Amino acid sequence: MVKGIGILLILATTTLTGRYFSVRAHRRVQELETFTQLFSSIRAQIAYTLTPTLELLYNLQEDLEFKSFRFLKQLCDRLEAGATLQSAWEQSVAAYKTGSALHAEDLQYIMAFCSAFGSTDKEGQQANCAYYIDRLTETKKAVQSRLPNTTKLCTSLGVLTGLFLGILLL
Repeated sequence: MVKGIGILLILATTTLTGRYFSVRAHRRVQELETFTQLFSSIRAQIAYTLTPTLELLYNLQEDLEFKSFRFLKQLCDRLEAGATLQSAWEQSVAAYKTGSALHAEDLQYIMAFCSAFGSTDKEGQQANCAYYIDRLTETKKAVQSRLPNTTKLCTSLGVLTGLFLGILLL
């Protein structure tokens, strides 16, 4: 009886672990979409309002679309504390990656975005935004196309691992 409960616990744990990785894959798509929307909003504001960089970021932080986006909140908090845009951006990306579903290459694109942000003319900033919007969109599409297989694989591996460990314990 105790052995049977142990096997069920192992099976449940490994199944939930597989499900966890499946959910992370979905979260990655959502996070890529959020950063794409952020860069698109920045591009639109640069194109139509010519709002100064810092004011633009504060405005976006107050926008309902980004109100709960912790990256922007951390960035604006660091800017208010007197950090430069570059260092605030780097620190915010570093803090964001903790608990994020984004991969290292996704975070590299987001980190690199700031290299020209706020330091070039209007056309340069729009081109910078367009480049990173395209990169993140391509990545998101690739992840989305693999999502059904990834979800099945993670869940199946979790169940099969649990069954394997259960068999070993018998």
